[in-house]
Parts: sequence; C-alpha cells; structure tokens
Amino acid sequence: MNASTTKPGSGQWNHMVISTNTFAKAIFTVTGKDMAVFIDQWVRTGGHVKFHLLFIFNRKSSDSPVLWIRLDPDMTLVRSCQIDQPDYMWQYQLRHERDVTAQFEAITALEKFPTASSRLALTDTIENDHTYVKVRSAAAQCLTKVANSMVSTWAGPPAMLALFRKLFGSFSCPHIIKQNNFQNLQHYFLQKSSEIFKCELGPILMFFSAEITGESLSSDTKLVLEEITRNLNLEKLLPCYKLVVTVSCLKVIRKLQRFGHLPSTPNLFKSYAAYGQFYGMSTHPIK
Repeated sequence: MNASTTKPGSGQWNHMVISTNTFAKAIFTVTGKDMAVFIDQWVRTGGHVKFHLLFIFNRKSSDSPVLWIRLDPDMTLVRSCQIDQPDYMWQYQLRHERDVTAQFEAITALEKFPTASSRLALTDTIENDHTYVKVRSAAAQCLTKVANSMVSTWAGPPAMLALFRKLFGSFSCPHIIKQNNFQNLQHYFLQKSSEIFKCELGPILMFFSAEITGESLSSDTKLVLEEITRNLNLEKLLPCYKLVVTVSCLKVIRKLQRFGHLPSTPNLFKSYAAYGQFYGMSTHPIK
C-alpha cells in the first residue's frame, strides 16, 4: 500500500512480479494440478488454435433442433474457426442473429448453398431497413453469386433487377430511378453497391449474347444511328478541323457495340483506318 501511493521508480516493483514458472508452481501448491503441459501448449508454443465444428441433427435422439451454432462469439481467443452446419441453420443465423460478425459469417457460408431458400434469406436481409448497411451490401453481393450458380434453375426476372426496382424505383414508374435522398445514407450506399453487383449477374449478359440484326434494333437505337449517319455524311461534304465529328461518331458506334446495342463487327472501323484516310482520324479506329 505504501508503494502504491508513491511515484514508481526503477526496480521498485520487482519483488511483486512473478514469472510463468512461479505462477505454475503456485497453482500446483494450491490446487495440486500440474499446468506444465497447458503452459507449453498455450504459452511457449507459437501459432493459434484451429476449431473445426460439425453439427448433424438426428431426429431420433433429439427432440428439437439447434437453431444455429456459434463458437467463441465474443472473440476472446486468437483462433481460426470452421463451422459446418446445414444451410437452414445459416439462414436462421442471418435472419435472427443481431451480431454483425455472425451475419457476415452466415453470408459467407450461404455462397456454398445456391438454393431458393438461401435466395429468400438474402433478399429478406437486403430489404430489412434495421440491418447494418454493410451487411446488406454483402448480402447483395452474395445474392449475385447465388444467382449465377442457379442460372439453369432460376425462375423469374434477374435477382438484383426486381429488387433494385422495388427499393430505388419510382412509385409511379419502377423503371425510373428515384432521385438521390441523402437523408437516408443507408439507402444511398446500398444503391451504390447494388449497381455494381447487378452488373456481375450472368443472366443479364445472356441478353446481349443473342444475335443482333437490323430488325431487332430498338427504336431508340435506330434514331441514334440515323443521327450518326447524317453527321458522317455531312462531314464528308463539309469537313471539320481534323474530322472531329467523324471521330466522335466512331466513338459512339463503338460504345453502342460494347453495350450490346449493335453487332460487334470491325468492318466500319477498318474502312476508316485504311490507307488514304486522314492520319489524325485513321488512328482513332485502331484505338
């Protein structure tokens, strides 16, 4: 007590500090238990513990199933943990566990279970406004992976498309996106991440893989092509400085090809990159 009230100096507390061996001997003296093996494994040996937990529900020996399993939920140990449990237990954990870490674990595990029930659990998580926004974003990313794994059995519209229209579409016309509302930052950041994950869907890309013909072009695409053709023809009669109008038209055509509105054929660009064309313009089709 006297030492605790004074300013500590060098070596003042040495008589009160004990070593690991002294601590083990004190435990052996008081309890009679030898802690040498425990100390060698957990103190002197490097590395960390690895837990592998497997759960199987047996209806014959158990009255009611366990909803979900968590090991060291407070993360008090330096460890790696692998839990193998059925998909419905991960879905229960995602829906009803309020710990953010547990929700992330459930989302990561549900990537291995591309089923309709997993899809429904992820959709409910995305639509739940009381869930942490990063958990909802992770669920949206997981839903795209589950949807890509269920391409052959998927029923209905693309996964993120209907959900995006429901959350961020206009009430009168769901095809039109609502204006940004920064009063609810959760919806804003979820909308940003949903746009990215929506582009990763495989079924959307299947729409562009179909053969594009002149009859299959949309009315908007035809109007754009008419305007491009008019400017290209006008450029031949009244050339601008370095043919900037032609260069811009070629860029628009290439952008339409990239997004699947026009067939990706290089014949037009080859003609503008051929010998005899203006050098400043002929290099752009090659790029």
